Amino acid sequence: MDIMHFLTETDFGRCVFTTLVSMIPIIELRGGIPFGVALGLPYQEAFVSAVIGNIIPAPFIIVYIRKIFMMMRWYMPRLNGVVDKMEKKAHLKGQKVSKYKYIGLWLFVAIPLPGTGAWTGSLAAAFLDMRLRKDMQNELKKIQQAIGITFIFVTHDQEEALSMSDTVVVMDKGEIQQIGSPIDIYNEPKNAFVADFIGESNILDGTMIEDYLVEVAGQRFKSLDSGFGKMAPVDVVIRPEDIDIVPTGSAAAHINGVVTSVTFKGVHYEIIVDVDGFKWMIQTTDSANVGDKIGLALTPDDIHVMAKSVYSGTMGDYSTFSDEMEEALQEEGSEHED
Repeated sequence: MDIMHFLTETDFGRCVFTTLVSMIPIIELRGGIPFGVALGLPYQEAFVSAVIGNIIPAPFIIVYIRKIFMMMRWYMPRLNGVVDKMEKKAHLKGQKVSKYKYIGLWLFVAIPLPGTGAWTGSLAAAFLDMRLRKDMQNELKKIQQAIGITFIFVTHDQEEALSMSDTVVVMDKGEIQQIGSPIDIYNEPKNAFVADFIGESNILDGTMIEDYLVEVAGQRFKSLDSGFGKMAPVDVVIRPEDIDIVPTGSAAAHINGVVTSVTFKGVHYEIIVDVDGFKWMIQTTDSANVGDKIGLALTPDDIHVMAKSVYSGTMGDYSTFSDEMEEALQEEGSEHED
């Protein structure tokens, strides 16, 4: 039995064909239902198949469309005009439904008129301040817990991976780097790739002087790690939220640096501090001004030691805010412009 015979001559095949057609932009329900009826499906079956096909793309559009637009702008600058047009359309449609929030969006998607539909509605929802993405995450988790089956959720979003999963598998180029609970993955990353991928990280070269004593940033710190051997080269990860700001010259100041950037994030400040050329990120409720000299205080619990790996040295000092990383991004951007 060839594929076209299956899709046109069997009841299940007609349902599948109708579902696939209804996933196509513009066609959607307005074309999917008549298509299914024309294939010979009863109206009820054609309707259900078309609705299923129309719904399938919606979550992916809502969750990933912004990232897709960003990638298109970066890697395909010639399509900027198309992206601008799509974003403008999404904002205009969003203004029409935002007054009524979810009811407005539901009516906008459900009524099969020109310019409406799940694709356009999902695009509008992605640009509305409706918290649909977080709501969808919560609903998916509730469904999984209610029916008691295993969900495999593939994502590049750190927040999604940590908030929705009982077990996280971090992969790079098809190879598993670490498997564990969200808490273990975040607090005990196995290598620089995992530490840099899951959450913001300050990752530095260090030397394990001996068990429970590590040297990093020119200072020696007590740590909770052991088993690396004496004077062993290691990677050290320090999360931005674990760093305390203290006055320079005080007994608590283990490291001193100069503030180069301050961004207010609502619940905290995101501060970049230059320490001998290495850009540290700090997330704190304490404010600071650009140009301020500040001290950084760390406790043994704030310092996580990792063995060197194939990822060691691939990003200079591994910090996503290092001068080396900034230069690499600028060079890559120049290549794409050329």
